[in-house]
Amino acid sequence: MKQVFVHLLWPVSLVFILSACATKQPDYLKATTIPPVVPPENVDKERLGQLYRVPEKTTRDPKKFTTPFPPTVGSANDSNIASIQTFNEQLWVLNAKPPATTWSQLVSFWQQKNVVLARRDLNAATLDTGWFEQAVQPGFAARYRLRLEQGLQADTTEIYMINEKRALADQSSNLYQWPDQLEDRTHANWLAQQLVASLNSASSSVGDSYLAATINLPDKVQFTESDQEPVLIMQADDGRVNRALINALDENGLLIYDSDTAKGVFYFDTYKVKKKKKSSWINFVNFSGSQEEKKKSRYSLEEILERLPNDPETTALFPNSINNQDVKKLSNISGYLLVKRKRQNEAVIYVRDGYGKLLDVEEARVLLDTIRLRLI
Repeated sequence: MKQVFVHLLWPVSLVFILSACATKQPDYLKATTIPPVVPPENVDKERLGQLYRVPEKTTRDPKKFTTPFPPTVGSANDSNIASIQTFNEQLWVLNAKPPATTWSQLVSFWQQKNVVLARRDLNAATLDTGWFEQAVQPGFAARYRLRLEQGLQADTTEIYMINEKRALADQSSNLYQWPDQLEDRTHANWLAQQLVASLNSASSSVGDSYLAATINLPDKVQFTESDQEPVLIMQADDGRVNRALINALDENGLLIYDSDTAKGVFYFDTYKVKKKKKSSWINFVNFSGSQEEKKKSRYSLEEILERLPNDPETTALFPNSINNQDVKKLSNISGYLLVKRKRQNEAVIYVRDGYGKLLDVEEARVLLDTIRLRLI
């Protein structure tokens, strides 16, 4: 009988609840439309306008960049995540992962090899191993110090290494004293190959840790402005900057004619290649272009630098150039000049036209951003 009473009471209660909701009108139903806010005429709108300012007109040549640049990051020729890089006497591993993930992958790499980690310094992004005998000359052991640096691309990491080699009976070296360079380059090459294979086959479950996330490495490349001119700021030694720029200027739609690293000038141009039609309705652009399809410069870089025009914006960037008014000026110079200027411990990268004059801001941004995405 009690259950029957409850079943009879529930529909009656529901009716009262719905009736109460219907009689109480929500506040939003009372809202009325008001006219848009019109700011007073004497209000300075310039400060707000700087957020997303759209220029009234642009001087960009509509014929330029009709062939789009591919959205590449770096210039790796394969899909591998990690690779061995060498320059002069340096050897390092480039990992297409952020520092926190790379650190965790390095720890996992040594654990899999059963090598003791003698020291971990997250502040300096440095990891030291204990002594081990794997693949070392019989009767000897080695230990490694690995140091992380930010790569030239965002979310990439460079792993630099030095090693020390000792006889098995003599492993009393100070933990914090390391040689300035590799003592056993052959073993370092072997280890780099082992590390690259491990990084490329690393499980996706190997990620960064809370501690590794505290690693804060300075950027090596920044896109900014200098006197309202777009520039790249590169934090690397001079030889490394030169190599990175030369590689970036000679791949995927860009062609380097000549360079003078002593003067910090690189002469390059863009080039178009034929479109390669696929079986689908999409036309893909082939940027591999044969050497015959690439353009050739009318002038050498030496000729261009000797006959730069004598105007303020050019002489400011080329103060040591020969600006003899009696010398006949060159005509119809194609291409661009990439100019590297040292400033304290960094390199400032400009891009100008073939006469060393300022480019339209949009054109300069497109070129510099294209180069930036090819640096490796």
